[in-house]
Amino acid sequence: MAAPSASEAAQKYEEAAAAAVEACAEVTKDQTCYICMDGAEEEGLVRACACRGTTGFAHLSCLVQQAQIAVQRGLENQETRLIPRLKWWWTCRLCEQHHHGTVVGALSWACWQTYLGRPEGDNLRDLALQVLAVKMQADPSGRLAILEPLLARLRTESDDPTRFLYTRAQIAKCLALLERNDECLAMRRELYEASEGQHPNIKWSLAIDYGEALTTARDAGAVEFCRDLVARATRELGEESHITERCLMGHARALCVPRRRHALSSASLSEAEAIVAAIARKWRRRLGDSHPNTRIAEAGVGRIRAMILFNGVLAELLAARNCG
Repeated sequence: MAAPSASEAAQKYEEAAAAAVEACAEVTKDQTCYICMDGAEEEGLVRACACRGTTGFAHLSCLVQQAQIAVQRGLENQETRLIPRLKWWWTCRLCEQHHHGTVVGALSWACWQTYLGRPEGDNLRDLALQVLAVKMQADPSGRLAILEPLLARLRTESDDPTRFLYTRAQIAKCLALLERNDECLAMRRELYEASEGQHPNIKWSLAIDYGEALTTARDAGAVEFCRDLVARATRELGEESHITERCLMGHARALCVPRRRHALSSASLSEAEAIVAAIARKWRRRLGDSHPNTRIAEAGVGRIRAMILFNGVLAELLAARNCG
């Protein structure tokens, strides 16, 4: 699949922007854009981050212009690392949390629109294409079709091992979403083993991904691997680190998935419920009730409690059968 054309990107942005404004219409009513200080009369406003109260409302066009200016300043300063500036395409400047939902989709199409005219193989163009692929959450096949040719080009044209690892990690995520689990596990194992010497954040991310793949594969070592990650993250980064929280969520998931020839124990489920409930409380305070991460954690608590209840009923039925 070729990279999306200018006309396709324009159409996709218009569709995504309209969806984002509609999705945010209720919460943005009678608010003003924190960037230009105008209201929602003509364009409509959005907010999809962790801002609460009267903060964080903005026109999509203002968010786009803000990100464009940040990257342009980096280019003018001849900076070699543009990621710290590119992050404003997906991060809120006020709360510094990622945008989510329809808003991040619209911004990713705007990012690609902005830089697609640069020469093929240009670093910024490739980064924009990668931003687009990463944010195409609902279309893993489309993401894969963008990322695989990009990886092939990086193999021959780039000497940046970090970009190479990151692109492969995103391909592995697509494989997981497509339930190509054996391929995903093999790739994530390779990436984890190749992460030595990389930036700590990259090493942690690849380790967490590998733990997730072990869990999906129902590997007997998944729980121990994830438990060790939690211990290391807590020791090195502290309990409040978002990386530690990701490790904890991975450990909880491992506790809830039966390994081969091993049934789930009530103790494992209770441990998982305590972990996820604590994370849900933290995320509710930090991100707000409506943030997707908070909702995911709270839904996870509900699922685990249902599993605990089912285990209890099953135990009673087995006990009754044995007594009979």
